[in-house]
Amino acid sequence: LKCVVDMKRNRSINELLSRKQNVFILFPAGFICGVILGALILKEEQLKTVTDFLVKCIKEITVYYPLLFLYIAYERLKNILFLFMCSCLPFGPYLYACIIALLGMGLGVMMYGFAVCAGFSGIAFVLVSFFPHGIFYCIMFYYGYEYFLLIWMRRQGGDLYSQLAKGESISVYGVKIQKIYIPIVVAIIGVLTECYVNPFFVKMFVNFLD
Repeated sequence: LKCVVDMKRNRSINELLSRKQNVFILFPAGFICGVILGALILKEEQLKTVTDFLVKCIKEITVYYPLLFLYIAYERLKNILFLFMCSCLPFGPYLYACIIALLGMGLGVMMYGFAVCAGFSGIAFVLVSFFPHGIFYCIMFYYGYEYFLLIWMRRQGGDLYSQLAKGESISVYGVKIQKIYIPIVVAIIGVLTECYVNPFFVKMFVNFLD
């Protein structure tokens, strides 16, 4: 009986891994929902006040990079710890999928707000605001999903955990699970670029609009 239960559990884990691409389809779906939600709840006159204040702050602010680095590192560490706690829950993989959808929704609301206020310039501002660190965070979430499941497997007692814990790449239903250094490295690069590179692009873009 235990053997049958383990086989069913590992089969469900295999299915979760093989559907990794489907999980990240939720991001654009959440984005579309965010645009619709923004159209329903955001008011143009309020948005104009917020964007004017934001642009003024960006122009006048002097970035103190050591303090900014500590703040960003602290915030991203909190996010990672939150994901770790989620992975300890029985419905962890589904919660991870919800987080992906909520991130897309947040971006959709933001994109709508800036598009209403500044048109194409507003859309470009949002894209610049997430460049280049957003690229690395997307890679972190994509590959980190495998290690989110790795922790979840251990909590659920899956036999596949013993194979993954060795740090070797294995293939499950055609899905190659990479070594754990990939999400860690891209997360570190993401924090560094968010602190030391992104403020330069944002400020340069705002000055370019003048």
